[in-house]
Amino acid sequence: MKQVLEYFGDVEPFLRENENDHLAPATTGQLLDILNDASDAKELELELAALIDGGSHFVTATYYLEGDGPLIFSCYERLASVSHSVAVDAYPNLEGVASRQANGNLALCNQLVTRTKQCISPGLRFFQRKFSQEFHDLVRAFKSARLCCPVQVQNLHPNAASLAELRKFSFLNNDATIDGLVNELPRYLAAADGTVIEEEEEKVQWWARHARTLPNWSAVVRKLLLVQPSSASAERVFSLINHFFTHLQENALKETVKASVMLRYNNNQRKKIQ
Repeated sequence: MKQVLEYFGDVEPFLRENENDHLAPATTGQLLDILNDASDAKELELELAALIDGGSHFVTATYYLEGDGPLIFSCYERLASVSHSVAVDAYPNLEGVASRQANGNLALCNQLVTRTKQCISPGLRFFQRKFSQEFHDLVRAFKSARLCCPVQVQNLHPNAASLAELRKFSFLNNDATIDGLVNELPRYLAAADGTVIEEEEEKVQWWARHARTLPNWSAVVRKLLLVQPSSASAERVFSLINHFFTHLQENALKETVKASVMLRYNNNQRKKIQ
């Protein structure tokens, strides 16, 4: 979309040149109707710029949440930051287009920016409604997982009530697990006090070092680390299977397939770390 915005003036000539190729004729006709009207064309350019600026936050969060790392510690923050960023962050593309169209008139430029931002409001409200209603319990589960981050927990001031939120994960919904966490909480907070960690992988290493002194919390973290906010990592595993196991290995034992995929996947992860 950035390229379309950059070469926006070439869109109409391109469509005219390829109009007889009958590629998406309905869409091409609608675009030409818009571009034939100077006022509509300006509105389209402004809305495209706003979509790129506002949408960049969704794209960044999506790419992050489709990663392979220990996303459980910061998933909620990434989701929560999207709405805030769309609302308050700068819109450089929109401001550039508005400034050019306003021809130096600052008041008109600000008016164009404010009005155009409204065009992405329905999409933002849809996102907010989706996560506050339909995915409410799931979002609360990821929010509670922040308690397992040795950096964030220092500011969350957890207690028995907040630890109970971890029951949103069905595999933690039992009294023995939660009671174990409550009992170890003072030791956990003492160990985490003053901890400064920049990389997500270092949080995993932190828990590995404290597995003996915080056995209940470490056991919970090991389970939570298996939780991914998207299916992307699982899809990458299926891609490995398709790549390394063709029709020639149709009769391979499941143990062979499992071991081969684990070796290849873990080897790829080691290469990334190195």
